[in-house]
Amino acid sequence: MANNDNVDFEELKVANPLTALNVNYYGAESMVHCLFLRKLGVQVREVESGLATLTLCESGAFDIVCVNMDLQYGLQIVTSLREMRTRSKLIGFTCQEREKIQGFMLAGLDYCMEKPVRVESLAAVLREIDEDY
Repeated sequence: MANNDNVDFEELKVANPLTALNVNYYGAESMVHCLFLRKLGVQVREVESGLATLTLCESGAFDIVCVNMDLQYGLQIVTSLREMRTRSKLIGFTCQEREKIQGFMLAGLDYCMEKPVRVESLAAVLREIDEDY
């Protein structure tokens, strides 16, 4: 992960009270993504399974759903969420090659970020989502 010691999180925070569901079962990686989201002013809930994701998203309670696209079921989660017509913005995190990223976007991701995720890049995406809040 990038060194974030000199990051001014207050300056990067979103203006509105965004909510996010983080789908990831890789402990340290998930902790870092959630830490970034929280420090950027987003309320975060974490899940580890695709089924839990779909169940929670049926209520439409999340502004953002963050999906680790390197999970075995990452692409399936995105496809299912789009079939459910979720209004949540979908952010994917991946270390896959460009061809796979294009496929993820075609499946319905709104944003796809390469790992390791930099807090400044995540903040830019969140600001864009925040503007449409």
